[in-house]
Amino acid sequence: MNGVLAAMAAWGLSYGAMAALGLAMNRHHEQLTGQRGVPRRRRIALRVAGVLLLALALWACRELWGPSVGGWAC
Repeated sequence: MNGVLAAMAAWGLSYGAMAALGLAMNRHHEQLTGQRGVPRRRRIALRVAGVLLLALALWACRELWGPSVGGWAC
């Protein structure tokens, strides 16, 4: 994987993950949508999406910088 492409992928995935995790919170969801609270199914789906996107971002970091910097160093 190209270094610039991996860095952009890691940044984009991390950004998307933080957006999903933020939208899973009542306060931020209300600011964006105007709805009073986050429905339970949507909150769970946003949390799962956020965690999966963070895992993909970690994978992209590991591909770019290797296990010692990108994660999972043993």
